[in-house]
Amino acid sequence: MRIFGWQVCPEIDQWYEQQAAERDRKKREELLHKIQKKMYDEAYVAPMWELGFLCASGPRVAVSGLGMIPLHAYSAPYEDVQLKT
Repeated sequence: MRIFGWQVCPEIDQWYEQQAAERDRKKREELLHKIQKKMYDEAYVAPMWELGFLCASGPRVAVSGLGMIPLHAYSAPYEDVQLKT
């Protein structure tokens, strides 16, 4: 099995191929720990986080609470939301 990614490290690729062919469980475990340590030490991962706010107002809403509080992603304050008459 080959894992493709944008980051290339020949040393890790070599260790991965070695562990794939290794029959001794202890040696395979050591190789996997070496891969994990190298990736952790050299920060080959970058955690990404994107908030997906689903905010909407329907046709019966006269004044929505969206955007009433600067940098607040939700509809607030609810007391100020007004419906059409």
